[in-house]
Amino acid sequence: MSPECFMKANGTGLTHKCELEDIN
Repeated sequence: MSPECFMKANGTGLTHKCELEDIN
């Protein structure tokens, strides 16, 4: 499966975050 990617705000700005979908 393709990873789910999104921008996440933190204390200093935006960081790019990708997580693999966990499907059983």
